[in-house]
Amino acid sequence: MYQGIFSAVADINSDGDKDIVVTPNNSLVDTFVTIPAGSTNVIVTTAADEDDGTRDPAFGTGTSLREAWNFVLSTNNIFNVRTINFAANMAGQTITFNRSAVSNGLGATALALTGGKSVTIQGLTGNSGVTLDGDSSYRHFFVDANATLVLNDLTVRNGYPGVDTTHGGAVFA
Repeated sequence: MYQGIFSAVADINSDGDKDIVVTPNNSLVDTFVTIPAGSTNVIVTTAADEDDGTRDPAFGTGTSLREAWNFVLSTNNIFNVRTINFAANMAGQTITFNRSAVSNGLGATALALTGGKSVTIQGLTGNSGVTLDGDSSYRHFFVDANATLVLNDLTVRNGYPGVDTTHGGAVFA
């Protein structure tokens, strides 16, 4: 049985709808993310590359791309959320990866997608979009053969192609 706390909060993505904060309490991993009511996406609200490991919204700087990614791939994702969006305050922001999810001999990778999962990251449209920066130290994404990653309206730069520079600086699939 799923147990969690659901509470309405302010309109954080400026779409005119109330958003829902989901705080599951049935696992060892605390997940605190914002999910717009009636939709199947999670909203990134900070450019920090953090995973603060707490369900307290006052801790950390908001919902990061890494936290949204981890939620979408978690077993706590009872809504089957598969799309990550960005709040309006993220316009013109750069997310610089500063930690690795996997290092598989091909170089450090910020976010990994395996196990036949499908994720869409929907950036902001217009000239003031969101940039994902690998800091020339991290490949942005690893996507295994059975998984699907869709990137829309994002700038991806400064990826790390691995030690032999032949394995994709942005996406290794």
